Amino acid sequence: MQLTLAFLEALTAQPTLSDHLDGQARIEAVRILARIIAQAIVAADQNEKETTDE
Repeated sequence: MQLTLAFLEALTAQPTLSDHLDGQARIEAVRILARIIAQAIVAADQNEKETTDE
């Protein structure tokens, strides 16, 4: 016998945030995420360089 998990059904029934965003808002969100990722990479590289210099 296989039971259905109730929490999985509840998750699929709810609309996602992306359903409410228009195309321009999605583009802006991706740009913001790209900047955050780029800043994290630069910070990680600087941190790695500082730790290897010591």
